[in-house]
Amino acid sequence: MFPVLILSKLIFLKDANVMKLANAIPMMALAIVVTTALALFASNDKQRIVFSDSCDYVEINHVYNTSEETGEHTLRMTQYIWWEWRDTVLLPVLDPITKQETGDWKSGSDFVVREFLVIFSNSSSPNDTNGVLLDKRKDHWICIFWDKNDKVMRKVRCKWLATTHTTYDVEIKNRDIVKQERRNHFQKR
Repeated sequence: MFPVLILSKLIFLKDANVMKLANAIPMMALAIVVTTALALFASNDKQRIVFSDSCDYVEINHVYNTSEETGEHTLRMTQYIWWEWRDTVLLPVLDPITKQETGDWKSGSDFVVREFLVIFSNSSSPNDTNGVLLDKRKDHWICIFWDKNDKVMRKVRCKWLATTHTTYDVEIKNRDIVKQERRNHFQKR
């Protein structure tokens, strides 16, 4: 707002010297942006602003509520979930007939959650809470996003991308296999 007030006063005065100053303001702003960008990119590893990680795949998971009255599905949330393969994890044993968990566990291999990011939730205000830039490369995907918890930009390389539509939260369900505190989280600041 402040630069707009200055420019409107400068244009109103129509003084030749003032008009030269008004033309110089965008150039000064550009110089400040370029200088700041150079300083940030020249900083050492402990102060870098982009953290790079990788995972096996990223899932864009759309979770729906189902109305008991109409059976209609409404979007509850959308989240990005980054997965990695683990050769050894404890998996719940499922009853072969009911497909329900028996309470027993077996050793096996599976994909487990590394991190997740909710980008839309109908229970938050505003509903759109974050965004992810997806970039398809020749043999992989790049996800770029602002991590508001760690206050850093993240760049995550993924081998593939999957989009799912569920009536349950996939990330929460995966906590049965690997608790949040045992996850291989992205780099911390």
